[in-house]
Amino acid sequence: MKKIIIGNSLEKASMMNLEVGLGLADTLKLHPLVVHGDKLADIDTLGNVFTSLNLEVQDHYVKSLMQANKEALEKQIKQVRENLDDVSYESLSGAPADVLVKEAQEENVALVSLGYNPDKGLVEKFLGGVTESVLHRSDKSVLIVKGVNALKPRKIMIAYDFSHHCNEAIEWMKLFAKNSDATIDIVNIIPCYYEGYHLAHTYSSGLNSVMEKIIDETHQEVTNKLKDLEKSLNLGDKGKVSVIIDKEGSISDRLSQHADANDIDLIIMGSHKRGLIGELFLGSVTSKVIKKSNCSVLVAK
Repeated sequence: MKKIIIGNSLEKASMMNLEVGLGLADTLKLHPLVVHGDKLADIDTLGNVFTSLNLEVQDHYVKSLMQANKEALEKQIKQVRENLDDVSYESLSGAPADVLVKEAQEENVALVSLGYNPDKGLVEKFLGGVTESVLHRSDKSVLIVKGVNALKPRKIMIAYDFSHHCNEAIEWMKLFAKNSDATIDIVNIIPCYYEGYHLAHTYSSGLNSVMEKIIDETHQEVTNKLKDLEKSLNLGDKGKVSVIIDKEGSISDRLSQHADANDIDLIIMGSHKRGLIGELFLGSVTSKVIKKSNCSVLVAK
């Protein structure tokens, strides 16, 4: 049986992710594994702190901390589900992101579900929090939960750019739509960053009219392709396509704005797997959509 890993920080903010994760385990027929990572229980990380303590004291400290964590984890889970027979849970020593990435390496893991906390400090903004670290380092699909509607979304938006990365997004859409009877909005953003749109002296040069013609033709071509995709998916009256022209230079803004304007409950998008270093220097549409959107985001891999 495939597993869903549900990240948990033992804070109140984790309760929404716990509720959604356990609910998805039922609807998607996945075994739930709730995972907590505690850096304070990692002797290697805190080696300098324990230099004056003998091994027996160190061992007692770690065991006591892990036992307290496990009891707290069990207490939280019972607030969502009284019967724990079909739920696995564990608190492990190590940085939370490292623990989650390691657990997600198992072949039978289908999805990692994480909460999202926008109230991060300066260090988090520059280096990325647990959620962003797992997103970039894990090769498994990741759900970032921002609302309980992710459990049974009424409206799903797929960010579709015709790359092979979108195939997994389509498969996840099918699973969620099957269990929630959601409407599906397949969205493509056409980037057009021609500076002439912002310069008054180009308005009468004729160049804008040429550019507009090219954009109109591209818009029609993309629309036709998306309609063919919609038809092949047999979405019927549950499906629609949206092709948006981006003249401002921010695909992530257009996607998040479209999601807000259409009351989307869940955005599903593929990951281009550019790597953490590439993301730090070049930025990532996926990361920016996660930060800017008000709904949950599933990054399919």
